[in-house]
Formats: sequence, C-alpha cells, structure tokens
Amino acid sequence: MRLYQLLLPATVLIVAAVQFVTPGHFGVLVNRPAIADVAEIPPRADHAKLRRFLDAQAIVLPADFPMTPPDEPAPVRLGYNYRTLSLLKLPLLAYRDLGFVLYDDNDMRQRMIPLDDDYMKLLAKEAGEPLGQGYAFPFWRYVWGWLIVAALAAALVSWRREEAAKRLALGII
Repeated sequence: MRLYQLLLPATVLIVAAVQFVTPGHFGVLVNRPAIADVAEIPPRADHAKLRRFLDAQAIVLPADFPMTPPDEPAPVRLGYNYRTLSLLKLPLLAYRDLGFVLYDDNDMRQRMIPLDDDYMKLLAKEAGEPLGQGYAFPFWRYVWGWLIVAALAAALVSWRREEAAKRLALGII
C-alpha cells in the first residue's frame, strides 16, 4: 500500500472528526477572539468594585451556543485575550489580540476589559500580589492543524512520485 493511500483517508477522517467534536460555528477560514484563563482574583480583592468596572466598560463576546443565564454572576478573573485562525475548524495560528484582560464568563457571553501596564499595577495593588507574572501563552495548542496540512502535502508528494515512476517505467516523459 502506498503512503498516499494511508495518509489521505486518515486525514479525511481526522478532519471529519474535528468537525463533529469541536464546538463552534462552521467556517472555511475563521479568525475569532477568545480568552485563556490566567489567574483567579484573590478573595481579599474588592470583587464588587471589579464587577462594577466590568459592568461599565466591558467588551462582550457572545457564546457560540448560548444557554440559559445563570442565577448568580460568574467570578471575575484575569485572562489573556488572543485570536485564533482556523481552517475548517483546524487551528493554524493563535496570536495576541488585547493581551491581559479582566473578564467574567457565563454560558451566555464573556465580558472583558483590556488591561494595560497601569491597570495591571492597580490590579496587583488591589489583589495584594502580582498577577499574570511569568505567564506564557500556550500557542502550541493552536498550531496542530498544520499537521493535517503537512499530511495532505506528503500524500500529494507520494502520489506525484508514484505517477512519475509509472511514467518512467512506461517510457513516457
């Protein structure tokens, strides 16, 4: 059995499985924002004050499949806002969008406020400890789609080489 005869069906099955398993709307090429959780805000911080800050100035990201609203508000947390680029729900790239954000999340939506260096200092003062120091965004979780692209390219190269070998054996240039 040739390499392309193994790779092509395997990649088609993986892409089909990703379509069913991965939540979200289908799109050929999608560039969308998301938030990675970084840290919990310590209990000693004034959560009511942080919630008022969110209520007044938040950017709202709707959920992919909204559910019923929860009875109590979600806790305010520190997150990292990024954008993902995906092809047929296969993640190809993730990059910084707004960086550190203060956010809350429920089944209906995510609300966030970008935090620059001054706001991060104020948040550290409010929390009593530095938050987000040493955080490294795990970009490797968002580039595995390239493995599928590489498998398809390897299948194409394998098929082309076999076709060239057949032509050479038959004396066709």
